[in-house]
Amino acid sequence: MTKILLTLTVVLSALMVSARPVPEKRPPAPGPSGVSRHIWRAFGELSDAERKEMMQLQRENPEKFLEVMKKKAEAFFKAEKAERQLIADLAQKYRSEKNKSRKEKIKQELSELLKKRFNKRLALNRKHVENMKKRTQMLEKELDKRAANSEKIIKFQLDAVLEGRELRPPRRPFRGAKQSPVKTPAK
Repeated sequence: MTKILLTLTVVLSALMVSARPVPEKRPPAPGPSGVSRHIWRAFGELSDAERKEMMQLQRENPEKFLEVMKKKAEAFFKAEKAERQLIADLAQKYRSEKNKSRKEKIKQELSELLKKRFNKRLALNRKHVENMKKRTQMLEKELDKRAANSEKIIKFQLDAVLEGRELRPPRRPFRGAKQSPVKTPAK
């Protein structure tokens, strides 16, 4: 009898496990995908004027912005891939070359190419740091402004809590968007 019950338990548990639905593959997490990461990397390579133009396009026509930036990203990464291939080819040519003078010439060419790549990346990093410094200054000004207006802000929060309204102020639109008038609920 116990053997039958044990067998029945094993069979039933096996049926339950096999009847369990197979978990579906999770959708990708929100946030930067591979494509958008490439787009923003290419965006970082644009000049200030091009960047400003593209930001305007992003506000006016996000679909067109994505289309244009995908093309720019493809061109950017195609050029980068070609450059990496050139470096690999030169390195291989250097390793297989027997003539010392030609080998030295290849080494010099490779050195110049790597130096150019490094300096370009260094300039982009400097530009990025400068932009971060500007942003930090803006944030510090905002903090100073909030500190100066702390009494008004605290009064606003106190009134909101006492009246049962949401404590935080309405969200500000993203930078560069045209602001619409804030609607307050009627009392």
